[in-house]
Amino acid sequence: MPHSHVGLSEGCMATWVSRYVRKSLSLDAITLRRAQKALGVATASAAVRTSLARTVEMDRFWRLMARSHGRLQLGGIDRP
Repeated sequence: MPHSHVGLSEGCMATWVSRYVRKSLSLDAITLRRAQKALGVATASAAVRTSLARTVEMDRFWRLMARSHGRLQLGGIDRP
């Protein structure tokens, strides 16, 4: 399977390239449709991938904040 890009809106996370792993999930259909609409993606798979990517990015951010004790200087984070 070829590499695929998960496109995200401007100002969000960087686009990433990765191998996909097939998983079987049981998800609430209404919540999944709401996530698709909120994320602005066309497919359920894209909604799941985008949600996971954003969750990981937020985890990285909060770990950085914990390490810096909330004392980041203006321009203290390099943008990708």
